[in-house]
Amino acid sequence: MVRGMSIAHPLSIRILLEERDASRPLNLRGEFLSLNGDKGRDSELNCKFKDPSWICSTKSIKKIKLPLSVSSDEGFVHMGKAFYRTKIELIPKGKKVLIINELDLESYLVGIVNSEISSKYPREAIKAQVVAARSYALACAADRRKRGS
Repeated sequence: MVRGMSIAHPLSIRILLEERDASRPLNLRGEFLSLNGDKGRDSELNCKFKDPSWICSTKSIKKIKLPLSVSSDEGFVHMGKAFYRTKIELIPKGKKVLIINELDLESYLVGIVNSEISSKYPREAIKAQVVAARSYALACAADRRKRGS
């Protein structure tokens, strides 16, 4: 830990996955999806733009307005062929929807390091990649805090 710096809670990383156009419906899947923290029993969420706003639904809930936070019991939310750790946020922006993956720093590091370096590399090289990725994420977070964004 750097002298004078402490982290009271895990750092949250937010990654913009996509700015989805109104012409493309959205489908999210996961084991027992939770919506805005409320545990659900559905495994699929469908969203589409119906002028003037985006509307989502599950089998048991027919009309859900955005913004919306979606997580799953299994820890992953599936979108298309990809899966994302922890939580997906859907934020309306006019006729588009911002799709954001929010996760803690350690979960982010697992995903980013696995995508950037092969497990066949020497253990010390993988450790160095983790240190570099963590340092970069913390530096970016400090810069955003300094700018107030």
